[in-house]
Amino acid sequence: MSEALVHLEQVTRLSSRVVRVLGSNPGKFTLQGTNTYLVHAPVPSAVDHADRRNVDALPCVLIDAAEGKSAYIDTLRGVLLGRDEHVWSGTHQTSSVASSSSDPYPRFTITDIILTHRHVDHVGGLPSVLELLADIRREHESKPPRIHKLRDKVKAAAGEVDEVARLLEDCSFTLFAKSEGGEDVHWIEDGDSFQLANNGISFSSTGSNTTEQPQSKRNAGVPALPQHLALDETSGDMTTLQILHTPGHTGDHICLFLAQEASLYTGDNVLGQGTSVFEDLRVYLQSLKRMSDALERSSTPREAYGKSFERLEEASNQAQASTPENRLYPSHGPILVQGKASIREYISHRLERESQVLELLLRPKSAPESTDDAWTARTIVQELYKGYPESLHIPAARGIFLHLVKLLQDTRTEPIAAPTGSISEKRSIVVKCLDEDDDFRQADKASSGGAASGSASDATYTWEDIWLDSLDKRWVAERAQEGVHPTSGRM
Repeated sequence: MSEALVHLEQVTRLSSRVVRVLGSNPGKFTLQGTNTYLVHAPVPSAVDHADRRNVDALPCVLIDAAEGKSAYIDTLRGVLLGRDEHVWSGTHQTSSVASSSSDPYPRFTITDIILTHRHVDHVGGLPSVLELLADIRREHESKPPRIHKLRDKVKAAAGEVDEVARLLEDCSFTLFAKSEGGEDVHWIEDGDSFQLANNGISFSSTGSNTTEQPQSKRNAGVPALPQHLALDETSGDMTTLQILHTPGHTGDHICLFLAQEASLYTGDNVLGQGTSVFEDLRVYLQSLKRMSDALERSSTPREAYGKSFERLEEASNQAQASTPENRLYPSHGPILVQGKASIREYISHRLERESQVLELLLRPKSAPESTDDAWTARTIVQELYKGYPESLHIPAARGIFLHLVKLLQDTRTEPIAAPTGSISEKRSIVVKCLDEDDDFRQADKASSGGAASGSASDATYTWEDIWLDSLDKRWVAERAQEGVHPTSGRM
């Protein structure tokens, strides 16, 4: 059954380096809303123990921009102007923006905005955030922020304009700082890093010196970990963020490794509650393994997330809180204080689901009203998700379809775990389940290296497109009447 959502405050100090500001966009598929993060160097001791008003504005990075809801912009304004007492009190209470304009706490200056991927609940609020920062600059002088994002190379090769670049085309050029090459977006690469200090933020490009794993049509592959993972950046007065390309949820998805905490910003790859959706399951699992490897190569946190803010109220029990592990900062839901275990659980869940799908395919359907003994994504969902509301069956079907695609890919290259039957028999069963129209047959042939005609040969024609083409249209229409969009959801 679906899990009840944990209550999250609008503003929460999570560590001496990290403040979470909730995006004010709760929903069925955004959970409590999008988590945006202000990341900065550890605050000077004066901020904890003396007159906070004597401290200059602290430079910080904003991770993601939510959707631009007015409530979020108002809350972010209060935090940036030093009017939110809970950013500095160390308590995890409901945010209250002071009515006084005296700004009793240190201000933040956002110098850089890092976007984890292209989805609207992460980038849609960028224009509103930029307008807010411009408004603040009229009173407090600072430079416009730099916008950072990893380029989706598959979409770029197909001539598609990046969503963030398109958003910035409609914004005044005075709202953000262009790159040295004159582009609106500062394109980041795997392994690049940000050094955050109280006197400024610097950016270091290491170049993509990693080896690509097998690629898919949708995603540009999962690189090996950077040769230099920022594990030695332990300076107590700095904060180091390193970019890790982790496709699968989307082709342009990144995570960020915070070296001094040995923690990981997981974007939408790992959520604080429930499970995430993905475009390519095989690549997604490779990315989860990469995230796990990054934490395994680090250690437990070098610092207790800041002496002033070491409470871990979002831990599920005191045992977890007393043994801090590598923490995960997800884009939706509460923080996860057992990071390594959480990622392992994600991987195990997907492999278990794959085993359930395969076991189901290897036995005949039992429904007496069925006139066809072939399983489909729809009928598999109806069997495996009996205990879930029907409104969640569409996103579940999307995941099941991609499990079937992965099983088909696996039978081409390697044996797959299953109770019985040869690889050819398993492949035949999966193909029978999927092969319901010409679109799938063409794309299946194209992805095998054979000639294909029509849109299936286009690099931008994805398994998700095939799933939408093949899905029972009447079933989609019925679920749509309940307010469910077929490409959304977190199962």
